Amino acid sequence: MANRDLPRRGSRPANALSSLLSIGGKATVSELFRIAGKSISRNDFDVLIVEQLTFYGLIKNEGGEVELTDAGRAYLGIAKPVVEYIGKVAEPRVGTGFKPLRARSAMVIREGAFDYRNFPSRIGDTYLPFGEKSVA
Repeated sequence: MANRDLPRRGSRPANALSSLLSIGGKATVSELFRIAGKSISRNDFDVLIVEQLTFYGLIKNEGGEVELTDAGRAYLGIAKPVVEYIGKVAEPRVGTGFKPLRARSAMVIREGAFDYRNFPSRIGDTYLPFGEKSVA
């Protein structure tokens, strides 16, 4: 079947197919009509939409129940459902000799790192030693 034979995007059959996907891919014709059959009679819905989608192979119509087929999912751009993979959960990678980045007890401070504390701060013409707060 050529691509030109499929329903056009935005047409009533294409919108009905999208509505069927949004409600889970399986529904009765009455449920699909309630959702996608706006401004069309039930008889026209059965003939123009359901029969057309069944003819194209995009849905299966069995006894009043419609179901989305793999061709219908491909038309909508949805791939086949992926089978879940249940495997081993990845462990965190920790090498030998692991050390946390913030080990406070193992902090090495170079000599002279706190020399800036010896210089007083100046607010206006007043000097404040390190650690004192100014009163404004």
